[in-house]
Amino acid sequence: EEAKKRDHRVLGKQLRLFHIDEMVGQGLILWTPNGSIVRQELQNFISEQDGFTGRWGTNNFYLFRPKGKDQHRVIAWDEDLSFADPDYPVTAFLDTNALFQKLMQVPEYRALYFTTLRDAADSAELGASQSTVGALESEIRRQLDLTVEPMLADPVRLWTDGEVERERNLMKAFATRRIRFVQCEVGRITGVRPCN
Repeated sequence: EEAKKRDHRVLGKQLRLFHIDEMVGQGLILWTPNGSIVRQELQNFISEQDGFTGRWGTNNFYLFRPKGKDQHRVIAWDEDLSFADPDYPVTAFLDTNALFQKLMQVPEYRALYFTTLRDAADSAELGASQSTVGALESEIRRQLDLTVEPMLADPVRLWTDGEVERERNLMKAFATRRIRFVQCEVGRITGVRPCN
């Protein structure tokens, strides 16, 4: 019952984030404008620099038009530069990507972008206190703990123990810095809950 409440196929339709067209591919998500905004906000929140509005343009996406339809769909396939920079601008390249430039000119979508971005930062911070890490840092640490032992045991790895530890520490620090940066930037841009 709980899993049904979190079924992405149902939630995506209810929230008008995407739809699934079996002609395109079973289970393949086709983003709506709302979904595109939320997805881009999430990419920018995690500092994904190779995403839809990333540094290299839309080189990791296919443009597809189903037979007999007038509307094209964007299909993403590669996003591998997340968590690279805690100070990555929250509006990075939104003004140079033609599709997002148009979407961000629509007040409803612009408001959705910044509201959802702020909500993501607030959610990532959940549970944080002076003695406890927040939700995002907790998940980052969990994932790091799952991978460190096999990585250090790999006889043909390309990194030294010191390099592995340095990168692990950068990942752990990412969450706190990114959350604060995003909250302050959204506050500065929107005038809502600005940082001191």
